[in-house]
Amino acid sequence: MEEDKIAFNRLKSDYHRQADKLCLADPFLFKRGTIYFKIEGAIRKIQMDIDMNCLSYTGGIDILKEKISIINYQYQMVLFNKIISNKIATDIYDDERSAERYKLYSKIIGFLAGIGQVSTGIAICSIPSGISCLPGTIMALHGLNNIYENGYYLLFYKEKSGPIREAYHYGAHTLGIDKRYGDVAYGTIDLALSGYGLARRIPTTREKSWNLFGIKSHQTDYTRGINSMTPLIFTLEIVSDEITILSLYPQITETPDNAR
Repeated sequence: MEEDKIAFNRLKSDYHRQADKLCLADPFLFKRGTIYFKIEGAIRKIQMDIDMNCLSYTGGIDILKEKISIINYQYQMVLFNKIISNKIATDIYDDERSAERYKLYSKIIGFLAGIGQVSTGIAICSIPSGISCLPGTIMALHGLNNIYENGYYLLFYKEKSGPIREAYHYGAHTLGIDKRYGDVAYGTIDLALSGYGLARRIPTTREKSWNLFGIKSHQTDYTRGINSMTPLIFTLEIVSDEITILSLYPQITETPDNAR
């Protein structure tokens, strides 16, 4: 009997300690005053039942063990939820940071690629061939637009459509289709111009080029645009094209607002 009473009193102290742990685990969820009020009420009821011989110390011990196990379960759940919540929050933060870094790098690459487009477009127009100036002009205009859009983001961290892209949006609106198809057309033409820049024929200089009468003949030796690129410029072009393709995919697969 005395041993049961000692064990019961020990469990009462243990019950208070476990409640303290629970309150410290999440003070906002488990208010210390509220928890203590409930614990003291439960202990008083058990003690009253024992004093009135309605319950033995052994029965009181069993009840306290059950209540302690419930508090321990709540404590474990709080810790588990905190770990999971922290993991989820960390993953979300890491994903957002990765997305921000990717966007920043893509804008830097887009800005540099725009400079390359302008210089290539001007070089194409400088070749004495009338039809070559048309793709050269379009390429230079796309390059200027890419410099504007990507440069604006790098300066202000805000998206901004350039005048050439807005012209594509206007064309899509005129045709009665969603403006995202203007973005698709813009990106597709960007890729086509990139392919043209890689595949175009560039005249090469001859050291000796004379005809039978001693007069210099017309230039007939050519090289492809890809052969005139340095490894760095070629890599920049490929990465820029890859970013353009990745940006086109959601535009193509996205469901228009009016179709939802």
